[in-house]
Amino acid sequence: MNETPIYISNCTKKSLWQKYEIFGDRVELHTWVGNFKIPFDQIEKAEVLPPVLKSFRLHLKNCLPVGLHLDAVDFKEHILLDKKEGVVRHVLFTPEDPAEFKRVLDNALARFREAQGGSVS
Repeated sequence: MNETPIYISNCTKKSLWQKYEIFGDRVELHTWVGNFKIPFDQIEKAEVLPPVLKSFRLHLKNCLPVGLHLDAVDFKEHILLDKKEGVVRHVLFTPEDPAEFKRVLDNALARFREAQGGSVS
């Protein structure tokens, strides 16, 4: 695995002092309950969503059956990361700059998928 992060969202109050990183082949979420490594081949898509409390219906539509909230997503703009499989299919977290995190992640995903032969699914 590539060990140099492409992007680091440092610990902040809105992320509850958790760190989120993008690597060339995965996303790493360093949280109070442990570190989560999500390989790019398991990521379906990423979206920037408004706070849960402002868009409850949108979150019900996108985060069922199971979603994992890692920080203050109920109050801040955040990332919804959809996984292709697993018990927890939706991971919600709040990087320093959600739009920039998504932009960097989308670019990294595109490069990864191109290197894997263009497979998007």
